[in-house]
Amino acid sequence: MTSATASLLAPDSGHPAPLRLRAHLPGVVVLLVLALITVVGAAVVYDWVADGQRLAAVDVPVLEWFSQHRAPGVTEALVVLSIIGSTTVLTPLLALFIGMLCWHRKTLWPLVVLLATAACSVLTTVLLKNALERPRPPYEHAIPPYETSGSFPSGHTLNSTTLCLVLIYLVLRWATATWVRRVLVIVAILYPLLMAFSRVYMGAHWVTDVVAGWLIGAAWAAVIISVDRLLLLRRPERVTQAPRTSPMNAE
Repeated sequence: MTSATASLLAPDSGHPAPLRLRAHLPGVVVLLVLALITVVGAAVVYDWVADGQRLAAVDVPVLEWFSQHRAPGVTEALVVLSIIGSTTVLTPLLALFIGMLCWHRKTLWPLVVLLATAACSVLTTVLLKNALERPRPPYEHAIPPYETSGSFPSGHTLNSTTLCLVLIYLVLRWATATWVRRVLVIVAILYPLLMAFSRVYMGAHWVTDVVAGWLIGAAWAAVIISVDRLLLLRRPERVTQAPRTSPMNAE
């Protein structure tokens, strides 16, 4: 690997936002504690599923209610959203945006972080689904295409939550344009919520599946961000001035 390539792949390479997020050990500790709390929360949700108690008690009533109150226009829109939310579609879309950000900021590190995030969330989804093997809701309550993998946790929800939370972090760290920050942060917050709603609405998942997806996705995002912060702590603080000609800097 050449020194130029190594420089592009460094966590502090390129031109971060002038008001960048500084790396502090206490902040990393807080993130890791939050990750632990959300993982424990997901385990508690699964325990409820196994016992059919508490939150799991609403799984069937909510599924039946949605199956009786679907509207054609809403259904079609949510089917499209669900397709876009699959990892095979969402990850390339986010990679395209992050690739543009990398080009403007003269670094490959945001793309490395995004791809690592996608790999971790997808691997976690596959392992948990195969290990737990929770049955999906009955097909008579579901909208095609029917899913055949395990139901717990919701992969669409887990992956979209992880990717969108990390996207917010990358945008805050690297994008300096105010409108870019505002728009992407709003979209990244709403998207996992809509994705979870769509999975329950379509009968592809139980309520507890998407709640677990939120929790595990948030845990992975906290871990990924913590790793990035720790890598920055190991490197000397560097003062940078963002290029004024970049479109990503325009107000």
